[in-house]
Amino acid sequence: MFRLRSFLSDEKQKALLIIKDNLQPDYCVLSKVRLSEFFYPTAESGSSDFLQNFSESNKVSIDFIIYSLVSNKPLLFVFYGDNPLPDVLKNSSVIDSINIENQLELMTNEKLVQFYLAE
Repeated sequence: MFRLRSFLSDEKQKALLIIKDNLQPDYCVLSKVRLSEFFYPTAESGSSDFLQNFSESNKVSIDFIIYSLVSNKPLLFVFYGDNPLPDVLKNSSVIDSINIENQLELMTNEKLVQFYLAE
């Protein structure tokens, strides 16, 4: 049997709304997506390296993703509050990832606000 659980904490729900309300029309925000939805291991399918890399990426839940509706690609991974940027993404050249500590940073982080509507 299953029971419904809370998808987002109050704090993360507020953060989601702040991002959503400020995004330009060509972008959307996705929430709580596993890294394995976007990253596929380069090792040979079925090999132990492949399984290890997939398992590692499947453990990572991304709080928010800025997603381009034009290019159909993720542009920025946002880790929020108590969910720090994982080691697997540190120094990654594949996609930008940031760690945001609080709501104020949602409005001041340069990598994030570039996707917002101009004021």
